[in-house]
Amino acid sequence: MAEIYEKRFGDLSVIIIDVPSSIKKPVFIKNEGIPQGVYLRASSSTCKATSDYINELMRENKRISFDEEVVHENAAILSDALLKQVFKRIDIERSLAEKILVRSSVNSENYYPTVTGAISFCENPHLYVPEAVVYYTRFRGTTGRDIIQSGGMYGPLIKQVETSFELLKSWLIRDYELFGAKLKGKMIVPEIAIREAIINALIHRKYWIPGATKIASTTIVSKFSIQEIFPLF
Repeated sequence: MAEIYEKRFGDLSVIIIDVPSSIKKPVFIKNEGIPQGVYLRASSSTCKATSDYINELMRENKRISFDEEVVHENAAILSDALLKQVFKRIDIERSLAEKILVRSSVNSENYYPTVTGAISFCENPHLYVPEAVVYYTRFRGTTGRDIIQSGGMYGPLIKQVETSFELLKSWLIRDYELFGAKLKGKMIVPEIAIREAIINALIHRKYWIPGATKIASTTIVSKFSIQEIFPLF
């Protein structure tokens, strides 16, 4: 039930309508039903909820996140070598606790890999979770039309993080100096900030939303300097 009450802020009296979060989701307009009657409010706009968003709300009712859903019926898609990099030994109970595997509801001796397991410990996670890939594009100028480099980065999560980091380092190193027989450059953005941005983009993203993580860079060449501007999303 919504709660309506009055509150004063200095000389102003404000009516507050407090609508608590529903226990059962999604909330919808009764005469329209699901999915037609499910709407989202964004700022001053109202729009219909997508089927992906509605499915996520329904998973919340079951206390199951998308990351815990089964992606394949064979646990062999997970790499023993990748698992051993994190765990000293491959332990079924630990894998179940970490939501890397889930037990079959039909046969308790069968285990299936989850979305979390696939993106973290599968050599080719994009085969099972299409969004588990990073696309990058580097442009010349400011129009966004003159592409000078583009491609995709695949593999388990840690590999995508490291590959993305090395790529951005190669774009952002400037002011090379000779140290002995080697040239060394300086990063125009702190390495820790770049790594944090990449990790946040890959780990905290919602993998049920269609579309890859993307890195785009614009190279601006002026009389005085070369600048790199890149958003990560």
